[in-house]
Amino acid sequence: MSTVKKYNCFVSAVVLLCMNVLLEVELDAQVTSEDLSGFSVHSVGPGLQNGSVRSIDFDLESPYNVYGAMADLGFWSGPIDAWAQEGVTSDYWNKLGIGYGSTVLTDRLNPMGSYFVYEYGGLGLWDRGTGGVKRVDPWAPEGIILRHTRNPPAATGRQDFSVVYYGSQFVHKSINSGVSWQIISGDLTNGSTPGEQADIFSLSRPSGSGPAITKLAVDPLDQEVIWAATDDGNLYLTRSGGGQWENKRSRIRGLPKASIAAHIHVSSVSAGSAFVAFESLEASGDRSTYIYKTEDYGSRWDRISEDRDVLGQIHTLVQDVAAEELLFVGAEDGLYVSLNGGEDWIKWPDSLPTVPVQALAIHPTGHDLILGTNGRNVLILDGVSPLREMAKNPQLSELEIFLFEQDTAYIHVNNPASSRLPKTDGSYSGSAKPYGLSFYYWINDPESTSSVRIEVLDFENEVIRTFLDYPERGVNHFVWDLREEIPEHLRKTVNKDGDSRFQGIEVLPGSYTVRVERDLRTVEQRVEVVADSRGDIPLIERITKYHAMKRYFAIEEKVSKMQIWVDRVSQGISEISAYLAEEPTSIELEGLRSENRRLRDEFVQVGDFSKVYQYREQVANMTSSYDAPTEGQRLDLLRMEEAAEELFGKLKDFSYTNLKSHSEKLKLADIGPLFFLGFMPIG
Repeated sequence: MSTVKKYNCFVSAVVLLCMNVLLEVELDAQVTSEDLSGFSVHSVGPGLQNGSVRSIDFDLESPYNVYGAMADLGFWSGPIDAWAQEGVTSDYWNKLGIGYGSTVLTDRLNPMGSYFVYEYGGLGLWDRGTGGVKRVDPWAPEGIILRHTRNPPAATGRQDFSVVYYGSQFVHKSINSGVSWQIISGDLTNGSTPGEQADIFSLSRPSGSGPAITKLAVDPLDQEVIWAATDDGNLYLTRSGGGQWENKRSRIRGLPKASIAAHIHVSSVSAGSAFVAFESLEASGDRSTYIYKTEDYGSRWDRISEDRDVLGQIHTLVQDVAAEELLFVGAEDGLYVSLNGGEDWIKWPDSLPTVPVQALAIHPTGHDLILGTNGRNVLILDGVSPLREMAKNPQLSELEIFLFEQDTAYIHVNNPASSRLPKTDGSYSGSAKPYGLSFYYWINDPESTSSVRIEVLDFENEVIRTFLDYPERGVNHFVWDLREEIPEHLRKTVNKDGDSRFQGIEVLPGSYTVRVERDLRTVEQRVEVVADSRGDIPLIERITKYHAMKRYFAIEEKVSKMQIWVDRVSQGISEISAYLAEEPTSIELEGLRSENRRLRDEFVQVGDFSKVYQYREQVANMTSSYDAPTEGQRLDLLRMEEAAEELFGKLKDFSYTNLKSHSEKLKLADIGPLFFLGFMPIG
């Protein structure tokens, strides 16, 4: 019997919907790869040809930046989102340092510096202010040459970025950003003594080099706990900051004799918990995967992957902090996810290219999964929050409809194009992250093709936007662009290029509700819409702008209705003229023809919108910012309003005098009411 948590209680005479209680039910919850195809995945660059991202890190800016160590191509940084319609192009990325990149570690709390680890050894400290890179390589004991793997490991204390660790055959530690070092371990390898075992392990290291530490991980919950793995098969742990080390390799059952740790991930959730992925060196065709987990500092290990679960070499693994059962694995043939702590693994669907995933990170505030790949640069899985809920509530997939918790949405300027010049590294354009509130919902109905109705409600519970979406079974993605409904009479108004002239008014910061309805079932969630933190616009000014835009739209809607009426009248006058031209000439009809021509000429003058339109551009420019309208915009808004009222009065007078009189004469001549029926301007 499983416990299922269902959300948002709606009761009707027909059905009880998504009760906000715990129900004891027997369910068989099974999520497949196809169910995850609705997730949004996009590329952010840097668009380097054959770019192999060995390591990634990030900062906490808004939007945040990604830092990457690229094999053969150095160290790079670029934003997750340019907040521009074109997306993240190559000119948004900056090369931070040259050399063969292995690892990058960034000060997330104060991103003024990063550590650069180079292939085959070497450590640099990058200064964001100057752009310079200071070499801070660890020293070697007298008479000893440090041995480095191709990709030397490094780690940092996330709470104190000046604390950094580095692996050769020793573990080195600095507490002052590499100015001075201490060695906190002995030689953790088996040494360079030749032998059968050493010959097997030597296949994993560069020719002519000796064994070295390949992986290094510091426990984020206790920095006295450090893990270190070597390329000759050892797996060491210290719980005393380096005072005493214990080899945990012999405690792991079922590993091939010649296997090495491909990745170590120390849990940020549970003390003593860690994951280690191993690579077998015994057979080149062995595609078996070996992922082990310990919950007691390596005393006992459980294998959490079977051979059929993940195919090929595993490069990286990360555990989600908010939902500890949610695991991601980057493998040679793509991305895998587990919603139950490794009991089952799902290969990510075709929305993500089948490409080696060499680095993974989950952003703590953006909630995105960042992927460093071999050949496709940096990719972003937009939002892991739905996967968190699925991991916490395994039976969620049995619900017919479910709306996942939504991340905060940001109101910001979304520039149409970048003003930057392209760099010489080549042109690249990533896919833009959709502007607005990006959210996911679940549908469990593989047969039905019925649509869902999506409504957005404001803080007064009034519907301000309505959409129709056509979902598939599984996770579905939708984006609200943070705009209200366009008034009906403005929806089909186009500019000279044939594009829609109007967009709905952008909402104010605040709380809104997203409601999804399908087949008498309704779910909803509250969401916060916040202002761009880079600006300092008082809310009262935003409110003033919002109401000014409301006034402007009211004017445009009235003008649109008048334009429709004017077009109808003009067409009617032309039709009357054509009708009268076909009738036999008589004194009475000749008088009607003459009056119809006069009516047409006069109506051209009366139905002139130029006085109204002369203010449109200045008033429409209010959308260029979020602060209160300028003095010129306020004056032109008032003038446009007055001009529209004046025009309406003229049209109304023309209708009640000229049109009404002409219509009555047409009726007397047995012609009407064919053309002027209902020809009254709509106010």
